[in-house]
Amino acid sequence: MDLQRISAPLTLGQKLGVVSIDALKLHQRVAEDDEDQLIADLIEAAYDYLSGPEGWLNGYCLLEESFELYVDTLGSRLELPVRRFFDADLVSVERFDLISGQYQDLDVGLYTVVREDDYGVIASLSGRPLGETERTWRGLDWSAWAARWTDTPARKPRLYRIRFAAGAKSADLVPSPLKQAIKLIAGYWYEKRESIESDPRTQALPENLTIGIGRLAGRYRVAVDHS
Repeated sequence: MDLQRISAPLTLGQKLGVVSIDALKLHQRVAEDDEDQLIADLIEAAYDYLSGPEGWLNGYCLLEESFELYVDTLGSRLELPVRRFFDADLVSVERFDLISGQYQDLDVGLYTVVREDDYGVIASLSGRPLGETERTWRGLDWSAWAARWTDTPARKPRLYRIRFAAGAKSADLVPSPLKQAIKLIAGYWYEKRESIESDPRTQALPENLTIGIGRLAGRYRVAVDHS
């Protein structure tokens, strides 16, 4: 999938807004302050373990981030690959214009953006594939343009550029089961810190912990087929 993050990386402070150092210390019954930096690092690692396109939650962003998606066709319905989707006003759809060589906004009268469960969906207002509806967009017929060559060129793989945001706008909007899952993961890494030699995000979690995380956060983990 041709997807990339375009917003600035979330800071440690933003991630600690979801689960604070004090919250994890209370969870672990830690009174001293001399390991606060270690605890902060483990909270950040647990956050990253769960969140984002590559996270355990399979494309669920805890806090808002912005993305850019390139596709060669829109069809009559396109589901954005990263969730939790909130605001249709933060979505832009552009098509590459062969004449100008630049991306141009697609006519907003051709499509709408709706939320289905936690997903954002771009849907054709006519019910027909958008590639047919706006085939002559800005006076350019793709088939006629391609016919100028003896050998028809391959369809542009980055014909459409979609920019959108996903994730909660504030830490208060992050579901409490996901906050608790961060505590479980970071707490386990804190207890096992002497045996973890590298980045904890690459370490396999024990089965009992995986079961616990699944019961807490499993409802937010969605497979490609939505199962």
